[in-house]
Parts: sequence; structure tokens; C-alpha cells
Amino acid sequence: MDKTKLLFRMLFDNNALLKANLYHIILVVIIFFINISLICIPNYFGMMDGVQSIGYLEGINEAFTEMYDEELSCSINSESVLSCEEPYSSQFGDYQFIFQEVIDTTDVSQSTIFFGQDYIYIVYIDEENLVYDLSGDYKLLNEFDFSEIMGSDYGDKTKAEFYEYVTDVFLTNTYNSSIGDRIFTVYTTQFSQTLIYLMIVSIMFMIINYRAKFKKISYLSVIKILVLSMTGPALLTAVLGVFITAWASIMFVIMFAIRLMFVYYKVNKVQETMQ
Repeated sequence: MDKTKLLFRMLFDNNALLKANLYHIILVVIIFFINISLICIPNYFGMMDGVQSIGYLEGINEAFTEMYDEELSCSINSESVLSCEEPYSSQFGDYQFIFQEVIDTTDVSQSTIFFGQDYIYIVYIDEENLVYDLSGDYKLLNEFDFSEIMGSDYGDKTKAEFYEYVTDVFLTNTYNSSIGDRIFTVYTTQFSQTLIYLMIVSIMFMIINYRAKFKKISYLSVIKILVLSMTGPALLTAVLGVFITAWASIMFVIMFAIRLMFVYYKVNKVQETMQ
């Protein structure tokens, strides 16, 4: 059978997985990294949807409106560094505003906007002491100057609409500025977890092999079987992640575990026929 067709059959055919040794280990390693990317897709969609969390920062538009009207003397240069002409500790709307070169968030007891030289942190604390926050840096906000917003051309917008638009751009870019770091963290975390799963399950499979009188399955073959058996559940997880982001990653663990039971049965059956 053509190896490409066989590879596609392995997405759902457990018998086909027993021929995993036909593939070079380099291809299997590449497929392993692809599997990790597929498993991470629900998390990536979750991060993109996370920008909606800005809506939990109640009163933030009013706070930024007061900052624009006061022509706050803070600006971000071309190197993504924020500077203010003077130390600030003020109140804008329901938020305390603090400018510090290095942000100190210890003992925060009220809604606060922290501006640092290269980092921003906004925390909202509601009446039930539930905390919502937003953080990021300024790399998507170069040349942003608070003192120039009030005197800008509003175009076909009213002043209030223009202010709200500018605030939305500022907060959205703040959130998106850390997406790259979050993606890296999610990928490396998922990689570590999956690698641990792979090692534990491969040891379990080798126990079967150890007990067999004819040891026909090498450890490398076991790794190939496990990696290729992961691809079907990983692909389904990626598809589900588009629609049910919160549950898709959990579904991967369940689907992979169920498939491993069938693969375990197949490998064990093969071993029994060799004895």
C-alpha cells in the first residue's frame, strides 16, 4: 500500500498503526510537532477570544476619557517605551492612575491603571471583590501620545465616539502585544505534557513486549505507533477547538486514551499470535 494512503488510514484505522515502523523516525518526529500544534489550536482560539475580557473592565472608557481631556503628558516612543513628563498618581474615573518606571502591584486594593516604562497593567475590582485584569507592553502602540488625542481630527465621529475608538485600539493592542509570548508558553507547556504522556505510555507498551516470548516490537517502533495514533485525536481536537474551545483540549485526552486502549489490544493480540 502507498505510504501516503497508509498514513491517512492511520488517522482512524488501528490495524494500520501496526505498520508504523515503515516510516522513518524523522518523519515521525515532524508529525509529533504537528500533533502538538493541532492540540494547541483550542488554546489559540481561546487567546484570540480573550480580547473580549476588556469588556469586564467597567468604567475604563470613562477613565481614559478623563485622561484624554486632561491631555496627560505621557507618550510612547518608536522604541515602545512610555515616558511621562512628571510622576503621576492621580484618579481618573473609578481608577487610580499610577506611573512608575517599574510597576509594583503588591497590595492592590482598588481598581488601578499602572503605567510603567515598558509595561502596562490594568486591574478592575468589582463590588464583590472579583478581580479582572489586562496586561501587556507597548510594542503595538509606538508613537501614541495621550496629550494629542483631544486635539485630533475626529473625522465623521463625535468626540465621545472617537475617544471610545482610541481606547479600544489602545486596550486591544495592549492585549495583543503579549499573544506571541502566550503562544510560546502554551506550545511549550503542551509539548512537555504530551512528551510525558508519550514516555509513560511507551513504558507500559514495553512491559507487554517484555513479557512476550518473541520480542518483535522495539522501543522505537512503540514510539512511532504512539505518535501516529495521536494524530487522529489531535486533528479532531483542532476541529472541535473552533466550536467548543473550552472543552476541546479535554476531549483530546479522552479520545487519545480510548484509542490507546484499542491499540494496546491490537499490539497485545499480535504478541499472543507470536507466542
